[in-house]
Amino acid sequence: MTRWFMFVIATLLLSTVAAVACGGGGGATDAVEPDSDARQSSPDPPTPTPGGGFKLPELKLPGGIAEQPILEATTAAAEGAIVPDADRGSTLFTSAIGCSGCHSTGVDTIVGPGLAGLKDRAKDRISQIPAAPRGGSAQDEGSQRNLLYTAEDYAESSILDSQRYIVPGFEAVPMPAFPDLSQQDVADLVAYVVSLN
Repeated sequence: MTRWFMFVIATLLLSTVAAVACGGGGGATDAVEPDSDARQSSPDPPTPTPGGGFKLPELKLPGGIAEQPILEATTAAAEGAIVPDADRGSTLFTSAIGCSGCHSTGVDTIVGPGLAGLKDRAKDRISQIPAAPRGGSAQDEGSQRNLLYTAEDYAESSILDSQRYIVPGFEAVPMPAFPDLSQQDVADLVAYVVSLN
């Protein structure tokens, strides 16, 4: 038998067992008036548990329940997903990496453009880039923007490939390669530069 056929048979069998176990299969004459204990008031929000999971609010169900299930943390959170840290990015920006040697955190030009207000300016620059980093064109027909291409994408792209887009009025001076930057470092730098006003 094929896997699909086995899946269908197993699903039907489990559905039948569940219906019988739950008292299903009867008609309208089997309807039972719910008692007041079965009615549930507005539940409390989930509460965090050690390890990143959440404990569900206490449910008031007929017969009670012995123990509330605990939802495990998402795989990404459990495996240490990258969470951008702008404060750490600020430290990296002024470190030996050398960002602050060419870019000001204001509007002044050093070698490259000042980074204040980058988040707002990125919206206009995005539409001038022929290919968005997530694939496709940065110029969608309807909006002239790739809506998936954010200021954060623009900043990350500029750090990793400084020649992808040259700001008008500036020379095409490539930034140095940063082979020692981790993904976390890049995420932190991006969080910092898009936070500058």
